[in-house]
Amino acid sequence: MSADEPLLENTGRGFTVYYRNRSLYSSSEPREGARRRAAAARLAERALVLVPGLGLGYGLELLLQKLPAGSSLLCVETDASLWALAASFPPPTDPRLKVVFSLQAAIGAARELGLYRFRRVQLVPLCGSYHLDRAGYDAILGALEEEIRQFWQNRITLAHMSRLWLRNLFANLAALAGGVESPAPQERARARPILVAGAGPSLEAALPRIARVRERLTLLAVDTALPVLADAGLPPDWVYALDAQHYNLEDFLPSRDPALLLLCDLSSCPAVIRQFPRRAAFATRFAPLALFDRLQAAGLLPPELPPLGSVGVTAVQAALGLTLGPVLLAGLDFCYPGGRTHARGAPSHRRALMACSRLAPPGSAAFEALAARPLLRVAGKGGRRYPSDLVLRSYAQQLQALARDSGRLYDLGGEGLETGARPLASDSELQAVLSAGPWPPAPPPRPFGPLPAQVRDFLRGEAGLLQAAEKELEEALGKGSGAGSAPGPAVALVDYVLLATPEADPQRQAEQGNLALALANARWLRARLQRLV
Repeated sequence: MSADEPLLENTGRGFTVYYRNRSLYSSSEPREGARRRAAAARLAERALVLVPGLGLGYGLELLLQKLPAGSSLLCVETDASLWALAASFPPPTDPRLKVVFSLQAAIGAARELGLYRFRRVQLVPLCGSYHLDRAGYDAILGALEEEIRQFWQNRITLAHMSRLWLRNLFANLAALAGGVESPAPQERARARPILVAGAGPSLEAALPRIARVRERLTLLAVDTALPVLADAGLPPDWVYALDAQHYNLEDFLPSRDPALLLLCDLSSCPAVIRQFPRRAAFATRFAPLALFDRLQAAGLLPPELPPLGSVGVTAVQAALGLTLGPVLLAGLDFCYPGGRTHARGAPSHRRALMACSRLAPPGSAAFEALAARPLLRVAGKGGRRYPSDLVLRSYAQQLQALARDSGRLYDLGGEGLETGARPLASDSELQAVLSAGPWPPAPPPRPFGPLPAQVRDFLRGEAGLLQAAEKELEEALGKGSGAGSAPGPAVALVDYVLLATPEADPQRQAEQGNLALALANARWLRARLQRLV
């Protein structure tokens, strides 16, 4: 048998495996050696314990015995030959243990176990398989850590922002009743290319190129790009607003044009929506809530977009649904080239100019803000490395996925992180893309035109559900001072009240403190609904 095939050998004290000029276990005490490693491991609570390499399964049973409450065991094998050999040595059967092959299977297993159960990933090698593919196993470790990090980042964002999103959603439903139009009412508009303009520093260099082809495309600006385009004499056709917070108004104050069509999310800031007589709504299911199913059943849910977080990436996603032609990108940089955060004329740039003084020159506040946050040096366009951060890098990765799936994104920007879109470095390339049509018109978005009476009845019904949930939560809180009892079916109907707590574990949501948070949330939201109806 060659060294490239695993060789099983009985030492008298258990089997060991020789593979690729390495013994995966001790040649004298293979079973006990693995058990000693398992016994020496200090396992943390609420951890996903990653065992790199299945080997012969030695030590897994002991790890399961000492596994703390809330933790689980994930064993990953990356070598096909060792995976086949391990079939003759089945691991222990336990619901806390998952044994998988490959990176994607490891991520799927972690999601199946429930990411909400884990705070960290802990690496515990039990055999020499780890050293056969150390880079592969380290990549799996990093991917699992990133998966858990993103889950908790999203969960904490929900706990912090969900009350505002819900308040805006209900207020916007009432405001949009009888006053919504389709974002692309004409067939001609749905058959034209769309250029999505972000407010990154690279937008400045792209403005002359946009001006030369302006009449051949529909211009969609993200909110912060609106004043930049207005200063350049390039008023957009549509502008996209996603932010739920009141300071989003600042993006529109210098350049608001009532003739523009505002594309907005149902959770966008209501004060922004009121500035535009022409508006078209989209909906983002920021959490898997029964509320969205009720809105859809009542015919009150606008066309949906996936929750992406970035207004730029969301605008690109909307554009892909509004045309079957190419979608061009400009100013979507996701980094800070030269310490700049936005193009000249963007709201942050104007704010810096207004706040400057002899002792605080322009850019000093932005420099201090960037210096205070953890930055990454990320490879970008042209092989350059740009300062960025985890959030911006994740947005760039989302855009890369859109480019890969759609195959019709084109990038005019010469700097910034890679978007995955095909670069258009010259005007001749841009002209070739725009001349490739005509394209068939995109299907019109799902009709959304709620009547005031429909919205009023829905909001009254929602207030009634919240009132019933308050009673259940009060009863659950009154049954004890410890863990509390699980809320009943009325709370399940308004499950958004549970978003007030960062806990996603149903058992921990039933704790007294979390139930009290949910009750306060329900009372607050019902008071807002009563004002609307």
